[in-house]
Parts: sequence; structure tokens; C-alpha cells
Amino acid sequence: MTRGPLIACLMPCYNRMPKFHYLLAEAVESFLRQSYENKELVILNDTPGQTLCFDHPQVRVINASTRFAFVSDKIDYMINATRADVLCRWDDDDISLPHRLSYSLAKLGGQLQWRAGNYWYSPDGTLSDAHHPANTCIQAIFRREAITRIGGYPKGVSQGEDQTFDDKLAQAGICTEEGEIIPRAEIYYIYRWQTGSAHLSSKSGGANTNAHYEEIGRRPILPGNFVIAPGWRRDYVADADAASQK
Repeated sequence: MTRGPLIACLMPCYNRMPKFHYLLAEAVESFLRQSYENKELVILNDTPGQTLCFDHPQVRVINASTRFAFVSDKIDYMINATRADVLCRWDDDDISLPHRLSYSLAKLGGQLQWRAGNYWYSPDGTLSDAHHPANTCIQAIFRREAITRIGGYPKGVSQGEDQTFDDKLAQAGICTEEGEIIPRAEIYYIYRWQTGSAHLSSKSGGANTNAHYEEIGRRPILPGNFVIAPGWRRDYVADADAASQK
């Protein structure tokens, strides 16, 4: 049996402890539950004074002592920190169902990028099938060659950095502006909202597109060492199955 290529899941993380540990814990649990075996999770935490710890052969935690000036620079750092040729984003406050990686890789085929155009939207714990192109960039899978084709991952962007990356791919003819609409039973991503955690997409920076990112960086930080304890608060697979039947 062919093992398949190494897929690196890139998780930028900032100031999640201790209040929003459960979000990070559920996102890490989502990775651990993936049916695809040849995978690694790269967590880059750049919260000054706050160290994250987790011991697992497929999870690498990088603790930076200073905060990155832009989200895109943080993503670029993680891309350079892995040897994987197939990559995807892994947000630390959303849920990926266990078939995400295997399903996405099969859909990717020989392409340089692929993403679904729909997802489960969960503003209050319930799930509804949603389609909004700006929200689907985060659930894409792509090859390292795609980054090379556009001259490198975008630099100096925080607000909408994933959309900026996707726009550059579209301009290069690597992908379309919208992803593929897949059957409800195959949706693999739960996009969460109203969790109380910071969302870069929740505000516009106006003339200063980095304003919200900078404001988040000024919020109080509880220093210390924190161990990630993965786990799901509910059975999201069962929730998605039930929602797909409606």
C-alpha cells in the first residue's frame, strides 16, 4: 500500500491560554482524528511569555519569543519549517472532520490547489450548510509548487492573508475564485463563530489593514507554560451526519 505524501497542517496560534484552551484543544484533536496517516501538525505560537507544550510524534510546537508583525509572515515561517510538499491551513478555533485530509488529497489529484466551496457554519453550536468564497480559502489544500509559481507566500499581510494568497493563485491560473461545491455528506470543515475568541475577519482595519491584528496584540497575556490537552466537547461527526440528513 502506498503511504501517500506528507501533508503539513499549519496552525498559527496566539494568546489562546488559558481562556480559549478548549478551542485549541479541539483543533488539535481534529488533527489527531484524521484518517490520513502521513501527516504533521506545525503549531507556531508567538505569544510573548506564553509557552505551549504537547508531546506527540506528529505534532511540532514552535514557541517564538516575539510576535510576528503580520500573519502572512507567520504562515511563511511555518512553510519553511516543514519539508512537506503538500500543505494546508489548520485554524486553531475551527473543527476539521476526520476525512478532511484524505478527501482533500484525493480531490487535489495532480492539481496545485483544491478547496471545497461550502462548509458547515456554526455560529451557536448548530450547523448549517454555507457557501461564502471568502471563508473557504482556509480549508484549501495546496502543493509547495503553487507557492513557487506565484513568487512566494504573500508578505506583510494580516487582514485577509488567506484570501490574498488565494487571489494570487487565481491570477496565476492555478485555481478558480470559488471552490468546488461538494455534497453535504462530504463537507469536512466546521467554521465557528461567536466563540468569544479573536477573529481577524471580524473587523476591517480601514486604511490600516493591520489595525485589528495590532489591537489583538495589545490584549493582556497570562505568561507561563501551558500543556495542550486535546479533546472534543461533542461528537462533531454525529452533528455533521445529522445536519446532512436535513
